[in-house]
Amino acid sequence: MSEQWYKNRVEVNDGQEVVYEIITAEDGIGLGTAIADIKSSAAHWHATTKETYTLVSGVLEIWIGTERHVLDVPGQSLAIPTDIAHWANSLDDKSARVLVTSVPAWTPEDHHLVKD
Repeated sequence: MSEQWYKNRVEVNDGQEVVYEIITAEDGIGLGTAIADIKSSAAHWHATTKETYTLVSGVLEIWIGTERHVLDVPGQSLAIPTDIAHWANSLDDKSARVLVTSVPAWTPEDHHLVKD
């Protein structure tokens, strides 16, 4: 029997995004890490958390405000600043997998959905 490699599994946006939290705010080290399988994420922003997405597999379109970015080579990274709406979509028929690093660690209280 193998040990579970993540602390929390969270489904977001009706299952269009599945996040596997590895290092969380509860660890108290000032950063967080997660693996996210993204088909489509809802537009949101963070007041204090700066995120970096690093592509593991697939092709991911990321919108930061009105700027479009595409990660299509594993290892490509994109820093997402605070206080700006961002969202992502897989450009393949399956979810793109990304390593998400958050400084400070992501918390639900700092995850603000963009209202229509």
